[in-house]
Amino acid sequence: MSTRREERRAADTKRNIIVAVIVLLITNIVVIMCIVVLGMIGILDIKDGKITVHNNNVGIEDKMDTFVMPTSNSLAVRADAVINHFITDDMSDYQKVKAIHDFLVDWTTYDYDEYANRGSNPSAHKEYGVFIKGRAVCDGYSSSFKLLCDLAGIECDIITGKASDIFNNDKHAWNIVKIDSNWYQVDVTWDDNITEQTGSETILYDYFLVTDKIMSLSHTWEDTGYERCMNEDYLYKAYKDAGQLARNGIKLRDVFDKQYNEGCKTVTILYDKQGLPSLDFIAEKYGEYSWCYAFIGDACRITVIID
Repeated sequence: MSTRREERRAADTKRNIIVAVIVLLITNIVVIMCIVVLGMIGILDIKDGKITVHNNNVGIEDKMDTFVMPTSNSLAVRADAVINHFITDDMSDYQKVKAIHDFLVDWTTYDYDEYANRGSNPSAHKEYGVFIKGRAVCDGYSSSFKLLCDLAGIECDIITGKASDIFNNDKHAWNIVKIDSNWYQVDVTWDDNITEQTGSETILYDYFLVTDKIMSLSHTWEDTGYERCMNEDYLYKAYKDAGQLARNGIKLRDVFDKQYNEGCKTVTILYDKQGLPSLDFIAEKYGEYSWCYAFIGDACRITVIID
């Protein structure tokens, strides 16, 4: 009798251990699946074994609404005010770089007069044009981006080169920036230009954290002396975080409908497939529209304006 009781106890103990192991495995699988899903929708970032929680509820629009630029004409005072308002210690390097990019696009107007008539506004070529006058050309944007990155503790450099032939091969300046251990290309000037020219209601990110390969399609520069930018970890991330990424035709309709139903008359979609998608559904459902597009690597950024 004693032997049978001990055998039952041993069997119960074994069964309990097996059940506990199964429950633990299921729990771990569920946790891993949740982390993966949260990473896919942009709430979490998983890199080098570290998990960063994103707060995507507070965007540049909310921050800009409460930002007051100091009345002081001191460049240092104004730059510090931007950092203190838009950058916090709990932000990842990616979030800091994006906040700086978004501030410059939102705050600064491209100075077409200076571009056409060189010398009409010399300050447009310096940080002063951005922070004091709010108007700049490429070297003003790029030097201001580097200034803010330096203040935020982000490694950054300025690249000088030329715009592509379709832009008359003009001299141009933009940036490379280091996030984690990798370098990325950023052209704030062109992101501001296309945002203004398309009439987009949201900031566009065609030249934000892209690779040398993508940037070389529209920019030329002497690559000696500059860090190489080959990593794609953050390519399209800004569009993805904004809910503007569509990986197929069905998702493209969903992304369009969501923005339109939120009141946007200018809708931005990044179609993560080669080639141009069909937009026939827009005319069928919403009537007349105009649109423009740009290729970013293998993806196509589409901006649609409902007439």
